[in-house]
Amino acid sequence: MARSKQQKRKQTTGLVEVKKTIGKTMDGKPIRKSFYGPTKKQALEKADNYLLKVKTFDGLQQIPFTQVAEQWLSAYKEDAVRTITYERSYKAPYQKHILPYFRNANLSDIKQKDIQFFLNNKSNYSYSSLQKMRTVLYGIFEYAIANDYCYKNPVKGTQLARKSTDRAGEKRAYTYQQALKVISLAQNIKNGSDIIILLKTGLRRSELLALRWENIDMEKKIIHIRESVSETGTGLEIHPCKSIKSIRDIPFDDELHAIFSKMQRSGFVIKGQNGKNVNPHNWSYKRYAVANKKIQEAAEMAGMSLPLLNPHEMRHTFGSILYERGVDIVTISKLMGHSSIEITVKLYVHDSLEKKMEAIQKLS
Repeated sequence: MARSKQQKRKQTTGLVEVKKTIGKTMDGKPIRKSFYGPTKKQALEKADNYLLKVKTFDGLQQIPFTQVAEQWLSAYKEDAVRTITYERSYKAPYQKHILPYFRNANLSDIKQKDIQFFLNNKSNYSYSSLQKMRTVLYGIFEYAIANDYCYKNPVKGTQLARKSTDRAGEKRAYTYQQALKVISLAQNIKNGSDIIILLKTGLRRSELLALRWENIDMEKKIIHIRESVSETGTGLEIHPCKSIKSIRDIPFDDELHAIFSKMQRSGFVIKGQNGKNVNPHNWSYKRYAVANKKIQEAAEMAGMSLPLLNPHEMRHTFGSILYERGVDIVTISKLMGHSSIEITVKLYVHDSLEKKMEAIQKLS
C-alpha cells in the first residue's frame, strides 16, 4: 500500500503534519496552512494556538507600523537592490505615500479594508505608481508575518483600479507630418536640438541626459546607449542601463548628423552651464518646456496647431511613426529598448484606422 505524504514526511523529518483552513481568499477559496509537531496532538495544538491568535490577536504586541516598515526597508531592501531601484521603487513610495497615511497606526490595527481604502485614495496616480505602493506594503507585512509581528497579510486580495487611459493604453503622439514640422521649427529654437534628438531616436529622458559624446560614432552614425541618469537622495547618479534590452545601438540620419556637427562635442550631449549633466526634473520643466512652448508658438504663427507633448510622448511618437510607416514590431522593440515585444504593442503602438481598413479590404 502506498504511504501518504504525511507518513513519508514523518519518516524523513520525524514530524507530523496537520493542515488547517485559516481563512478564505476574496473569491471564497479556502486558505490552507500546515502545522508540524512530534505527535499529531502537538501539531493540532500548534494549529489551534495559531487560529486563536489570528482570530483574537491575543498576545500580539501593539507594534507601530513604521517600526516594522523601516526594519524591512533597511534589512531586506536597502542592500539587496541597486541604489536607484531602492530609492525609486521602495523608499520613495514609502516616504511619500505610505508613511504619511499609516504613521500613527499599529501593525495589528491595519486590516484589508484599510489597505484598500488607502489604494482607492491614491487612484489619481498612475497604475505603475499604485503597483509600487502595493508591493511595498505587501513586503512589509510578509516580513511582519515571518517575524511573528502579525499573522495575516492584509494586502492580499486588495485591488488596483486602472484608469480608463491606463486600460486603453492611449498616449498622445505627433502625426508624421506634425513631427516633420516640429523638427523643422526646432532647428531655429534655442535647445530645440533636445526635442529633435528625442523624435529621431526614441530615447528615454534618462538615456538622453546620460548620453556622452564618446558614445556617439559620428563616422558610422550610430548612438551607443549604455547608461542612464537618475535622481537619488544624494544627487544625480549615472548608472548602466537597467536591463540588457535597454543596452542598444541606434543609427541616426544625415539630418541629425548635421545637428550633432554644430554642437560642442565634449562631455555630455545635454549639459548645463557648468558642463555637467542636467537634472532630469529641471530639464523637463525648464529647458525642455521652454523650447517646446516656443515650437508650439512658432507652429501657430505658421497656421498649424500642435499639442504640447512631454518627453515620453516624444519617444512614443518615434515608435508610432515607425509602426505607421511599415517598420516591423521586432525592429521597433529593439530600437526602443523594450524588454518584450508585448510592451511595444500595448504601450507605444497606436491602433491605426488606415491599417484596419487595409486589412478589411484584403478580404474583398
